[in-house]
Amino acid sequence: MISITEAHVDSLALNAAASKNGRDLVKKNSFPLLCRSEDDTLLFGECKGSGSEPY
Repeated sequence: MISITEAHVDSLALNAAASKNGRDLVKKNSFPLLCRSEDDTLLFGECKGSGSEPY
């Protein structure tokens, strides 16, 4: 299983602005659905946007 830390996510982000934007989305509870595969190799979910349907 992958240990997902804030430092790990920051290392994958394109730049500091992308990291900040992601943190802001988490603080706003913008992820109504988060999932992972049974073997823990894939993480995915939905993110609320400005439209009526999540991304």
